[in-house]
Amino acid sequence: MRTATTSTLLPCTPETFWTVLLDVTYLNALYLEELEYKALTTIEIGETSRKLLIVPKMKLPMVVDKLVGDNLAFEDHGTLNRERSEWTWRMVQPANLN
Repeated sequence: MRTATTSTLLPCTPETFWTVLLDVTYLNALYLEELEYKALTTIEIGETSRKLLIVPKMKLPMVVDKLVGDNLAFEDHGTLNRERSEWTWRMVQPANLN
């Protein structure tokens, strides 16, 4: 399994960032409006974790896109460690696609 780590300075407090990262309204605006993903479903969201089903917008030939449909999806499972101010996440294959 590959692991990637990155750091970025953001112009807000950690509390503000974590609140936004776990806010359904923000997530919908980010994934659906800004990133223009096909679909976003909140599977589970709590004070320190979230699970999302994400269907990205793919630039595929129309014929291939019709065949694939929404089957190109992934789940985003993230957990916040507030003491360390650290977010860990992983992308997993969805358990069940229609």
